[in-house]
Amino acid sequence: MRNLALFSVLVLTASLAAAQLTVTSSTPAEGATSVPITTTLSLTFSAPIDTTTGFGADLGVISNIDTITSHWYSTDRRTAYLNVHLVSNTAYFVCVYWAPGDGGANIAIPQTLTFTTGSSFPSPSYQVSGTVSGGTTGIPPSYSLVALSASPIANGKPRLLFGQIADVNGAFVFPGLPAGTYYPVAIRDVNQDGKLDPGKGDPAAFGDPFTVVSTPLSGINLIFVSFEPLTYKIACDSVAAVPSSSIPADRVLRVVNCWDLDTTARSSEWTFYYSSPSSGKYYSARAGTMGVVVGEIPADQAQGFKDWKPITSPATVALPESIIVRTENAGGRTWRSFANTGGYIFKIDMILGYLRNSQFSGMSFDTSKIYWGVQYDLGTQPTPDSFATVRTKNFVVDIGTGNIVSFTAVEQKGSTIIPGSYALGQNYPNPFNPVTTIGYRVPGFGLQNPESDTRNSQPGTRVVRLSVYDLLGREVAVLLNEKKEPGDYTVTWNAGGVTSGVYYYRLQAGNFFDVKKMILVK
Repeated sequence: MRNLALFSVLVLTASLAAAQLTVTSSTPAEGATSVPITTTLSLTFSAPIDTTTGFGADLGVISNIDTITSHWYSTDRRTAYLNVHLVSNTAYFVCVYWAPGDGGANIAIPQTLTFTTGSSFPSPSYQVSGTVSGGTTGIPPSYSLVALSASPIANGKPRLLFGQIADVNGAFVFPGLPAGTYYPVAIRDVNQDGKLDPGKGDPAAFGDPFTVVSTPLSGINLIFVSFEPLTYKIACDSVAAVPSSSIPADRVLRVVNCWDLDTTARSSEWTFYYSSPSSGKYYSARAGTMGVVVGEIPADQAQGFKDWKPITSPATVALPESIIVRTENAGGRTWRSFANTGGYIFKIDMILGYLRNSQFSGMSFDTSKIYWGVQYDLGTQPTPDSFATVRTKNFVVDIGTGNIVSFTAVEQKGSTIIPGSYALGQNYPNPFNPVTTIGYRVPGFGLQNPESDTRNSQPGTRVVRLSVYDLLGREVAVLLNEKKEPGDYTVTWNAGGVTSGVYYYRLQAGNFFDVKKMILVK
């Protein structure tokens, strides 16, 4: 199940597909009361679910359930099961908004289930109704998801309380809400890509808070607005204004990342990574279409930023708008023509920093300096939240002039596609008991510096180490420590010999490493 978050922390959709898929039954049933605190939630569909891409991609659910301990499918793949922990005397909603079936079927209309762990739903409660409209966007509000939060949506991670689906005309009804103040939002994925991204044209509507006191309410009107993607300068200025209460005033910028720019160098999200000498901590600041979200980076994950040189003048670097013009003219435009064949998806990523520590390290440039790196990616999107690179073209750019100082050819090896950079996937399933699978990628020769790892004696091979650590940083398993040819791989870990808890797994190859978290529940 996906994170219950909005935009950077909430992914919602109301996908419409030609082939209709519906939820035919559920446990608990709609409107059930006295549901046990520890229970198994099941959802049965009208056709088998395509589970080949992994749970969390094959079933999209938004809910106010906080704890899901495990999940699995029936043998016919028509019923999904989730073991959940609930809170006593609490009303819950579960909205199924995305579930691809065999042959391309999908949820035609999102469907909502409500139940409670109490002996009855909150009483007294009052009906609240309203409408969603397209406003100046011209986008129909049909089957939008309307959610109510306990706090303003824009202020970081929201706590969702209730959810409903609007009808074909955008009208919605909450049949019974207890007294309280609610912050409404309506959302719709017009791109039908499985997620909401305001920076790519998906609309959202934020209504004024309303308070339920002692009578029904009507006329709650939500109007869709569109959000423009951000330029680097706008993102940089937004992050520079973050108060010292969120990131200490002695902050030092180490890296700027941006994924999926358009060809005018705008994106729905830019991420800035900082260190703070006074606190000894590392921070991320994500500047998106809905504002800036700041978070502290866990200590074990922050290790990778220590070797990145400080970026002293981020506001004066060459702007990505001018850089993309150069990369387009230097082969990027022609390279993008590959996206017209084979069903591939095209995207541009950028990074500002000490590129010696990145996927650009094997290229020819002065590794003592800081640069912009531009990576053109061609690949597939097996799930809404993943991207599998099949071809890549890299540029290293002078941060002062914007001139290209180095670039690669399109990396391909015969009929076999060479991955463009190292990658570490999220384990599946997660949580797990006791076996889980971890995917990783080894790039083609030339994309990493062979001199960065003297143990690599053969061109095209890399010594790759994949290990597991507990919360105290103790190594509990080494899953891999050997040379690997370029390609995509998976490795399985049987955690039968360790206790339940949170673990971290780390992929290291030369100067590259990445860390992810997994949860073992026995």
